[in-house]
Amino acid sequence: MGIKLALRYFINKKKNTYTLLASIVVAVVLIFSVRVIFSSGFDSQIKETLDLNGNYDVFVNDVNKNVIDSIKSDSNIKNIYYTENLCYGVDKKSGVKICINSFDQGYINTFKYRFLGRKPVKKDEIVIEKEALSQMGKREFNDKSADELIGTEINLMLLNNINEDGIHKFYNESKKFKIVGIIEKPQKYYEQHRNSIAGIEARGFVLNDSSISIKPLSSFDSVIFLRNGQTNRFIGKMIDELKLDNETIYENIESSYLKSLKEHPTIKMDNLKNTILLLLVSTMVIYNIFSIILSEMLPEIGILRALGMKKKAIKLMLITYSLLFILVGTTLGIAFGVFVSYMSLKFIYEYNTVLSIGMENIIQSFFVSIVAISISSIILFSKILKLEIVDAIRNSKAKKDTKFRKALTGNSAILNLIKMNIFDDLAKSIITILAMTLVSTVFIVSLGKQEMNEKNSQLGIFSGVSGMSYGEVDKKIYGSDRASFDLFYSVDKSIIKKIDKMDEIENIDKCFNLKNSYILISKDRLSNDYKDELNRLKYDSSTEFPLYVRGYSDKMLVDRKRFIHEGNNILSEQKTGYINCILVNNAYSRLNHSFDTTVVKGLKVGDLLEVKMPHRENDGIVYKKEKIYVCGIMNKEYSASQDGNRGATRGAQVILKEEDYRRITGQSEYNTVFIKSTNSNLTKLDKTLNDITDKHSFTTIGGKGEEDKFVDNQQRFYNNINIIYQIITIGILLIQGIVVIRSKILVRYRELYILKNIGMSYKKMKRMFVFESELYCVSAFVVSSIIACTIHNVGILKLNNILKSAGYNRFIQYEIPLFQIAIIFVVFVLIGYISVVLSQSKLKKI
Repeated sequence: MGIKLALRYFINKKKNTYTLLASIVVAVVLIFSVRVIFSSGFDSQIKETLDLNGNYDVFVNDVNKNVIDSIKSDSNIKNIYYTENLCYGVDKKSGVKICINSFDQGYINTFKYRFLGRKPVKKDEIVIEKEALSQMGKREFNDKSADELIGTEINLMLLNNINEDGIHKFYNESKKFKIVGIIEKPQKYYEQHRNSIAGIEARGFVLNDSSISIKPLSSFDSVIFLRNGQTNRFIGKMIDELKLDNETIYENIESSYLKSLKEHPTIKMDNLKNTILLLLVSTMVIYNIFSIILSEMLPEIGILRALGMKKKAIKLMLITYSLLFILVGTTLGIAFGVFVSYMSLKFIYEYNTVLSIGMENIIQSFFVSIVAISISSIILFSKILKLEIVDAIRNSKAKKDTKFRKALTGNSAILNLIKMNIFDDLAKSIITILAMTLVSTVFIVSLGKQEMNEKNSQLGIFSGVSGMSYGEVDKKIYGSDRASFDLFYSVDKSIIKKIDKMDEIENIDKCFNLKNSYILISKDRLSNDYKDELNRLKYDSSTEFPLYVRGYSDKMLVDRKRFIHEGNNILSEQKTGYINCILVNNAYSRLNHSFDTTVVKGLKVGDLLEVKMPHRENDGIVYKKEKIYVCGIMNKEYSASQDGNRGATRGAQVILKEEDYRRITGQSEYNTVFIKSTNSNLTKLDKTLNDITDKHSFTTIGGKGEEDKFVDNQQRFYNNINIIYQIITIGILLIQGIVVIRSKILVRYRELYILKNIGMSYKKMKRMFVFESELYCVSAFVVSSIIACTIHNVGILKLNNILKSAGYNRFIQYEIPLFQIAIIFVVFVLIGYISVVLSQSKLKKI
């Protein structure tokens, strides 16, 4: 009997059924789709990464042949391919640099290269990456297909910089190769890696070490495929047995990063918070709607009990009624969730969309609806079953009629009625406002934080150590670390010319930046903090230490005068008998996470420093030693927050006049361009620069926000998931607000009938309900805005304290997330108005 009645109520009371089902479906869609989109998005990215970069399990880097032989004997290895690292090949005209390795077909195939031609069988033959040839800009390589390039010749400077007993030496020679094979990847690979921090790594393969006459690197790289997939266990075993470390042997770095990001505690915690919030809001929504539905059923339940139906049978009926909502609502929610997940995933991730739906997603969906319905049922059923038969039939009408008559006899009848309706069931009113407040607060805080992070990252105020170090420089154009050699690379003049014509450019500074230089000094003169940092880096030298060299124009030197805290600028000709420099004597330490680390202790203005720098000589490159005079010393603020410290964080820096730089290095064309924009919206500038440098794959765009590019696809994907989550959350807020407020209007049918009979017009009734609805919305809006603004600015305060303690002098501005608050305001206005509009057909029939 109870089950049949439950089915009849479920089928015949369509309005009530649709209303509650809608709330359950939206809640399930939210929890199901967000989880599925999150998991599927990462799985899709992992698949793309493996397709573009290689699907091996383990990479072994820079080891000797004995290590490779020892690894090969492990029984867990399914396949292993390896190659010998021989040297670098540099095109002296363009500065393009390629890694030259011994040829191994399996190794090449692992990295998903498309291979055309044949393998090298002679000492002067090479297989080379097509993109490297394109970037050399040579007429004989331009606009040629891969087939046409096979058989042509190429001149390369073979180059190695080898540390021999702590002394760095260049070995180089020029050699002509015949191209017998071409390797290439999809254009998407180059687009993704072009502006990553390290850039693209271009490759060439020769027969073996007999193909080069300079001293080889004599190290090997290897890719490994495992039988059982127990990657971490295998890596741990190799580290223990062969005395390797995590920089020598590691999991597929591209896919492992995505896997670790997918399992990151912060992201997991965010998901848990979202689930808890959803559960709370869903329970509140369902409780309110279920309460309204059951209040309408009370007279009928009272009659059933009067006719002899036992409490046990009524309890069974109500439980069955609840189970029907759980089963039907969750099933429909999962079905809609699959559709929403697929469409959302296509929106945020186009490449090879993989929809990952696990049993845990279905279980979580049922868990949300079961908990929400169960909590509501336990509270409401206990109240219903405690009622006496007469009270259930009367449903407290007498009490309500007394309040209603009292409201009508007051001076402000409409206001009295609104007040009565809100406070008549205060619990429901509070729950409604609380649910709306929770959702809107999370929306404002979440999207406000996302916008704040993106804006301040682009401004270089809050991102990574490198992106925050540019100061007055907004963007930097330079050669890819992996695919260019800075002594031979120059920024293409056509790029500079196009940038110069841009309206939003305030200033362009062309300059030089050079790595592979060293300060020659006794290790005893280094500070203890810097020694600790070198030990962390496993730096192997006791007489030569990393030095970053800059060559600046007079204008740039004038602009940076304010950072000199000791001594003088090098603009004026000081007769010292040596080349003059400004020294930067602070470096970043990852041990204490600041720029407080002094490199050379006790160093002062007037000291002479002996340095060695790369020098272009005849047809090759050598190290040239110079003694330079310290005219001025920069404060630590410069190293932390001006000109960018990408590549400069490992040691001291020296700034030279550009003519002195040219004289020492033999380099004439600028290899770096600093850009300052008139517009604070650097995202637009970044896009324009990307378009300008589109054909220059080995030219990199750095500057403020440059670290974001390392995780650009992942972060953009995660941000899009967050936006979709918030949109769906706002959807449930809309539905909850509209359904609850509309239901509260329609259950007062008898009161509305009386109001119409005593002369209240339809327009006045509509105005009264709009005002009442907006009171709920305004209350939730005000409370959520205050709470969200407080949370937002407390977060900014914490971030600024971190910046201050790390030695930075630029901080995040305190703000009100007006855009997000405005969205919530619009949503709440719509909730109040739509709930009345959807009720007007019933009002007109009274």
